[in-house]
Amino acid sequence: MKSLWKNGETNIMALVRQTNSTWSEVDRNIKFLENLGIVESRCKKNQRLIKLKKKCDTAETVIKALQLLEMANLDQLIV
Repeated sequence: MKSLWKNGETNIMALVRQTNSTWSEVDRNIKFLENLGIVESRCKKNQRLIKLKKKCDTAETVIKALQLLEMANLDQLIV
């Protein structure tokens, strides 16, 4: 979430690198967030692009929480 908030739309492999995780873990989390309506994905050529959904109350709440953590210098705790 933090990466999507900071970088906007990004591909799934960039998220894998940024989170130091595996593709399957990131894919599972993206699917979970899609089911909640927080993120949306689309395919462009051979890339899967992920972004936060606009005008989503849940996403806006999470973004506000990330902003508060960043202001308190606690955002390093969240990848």
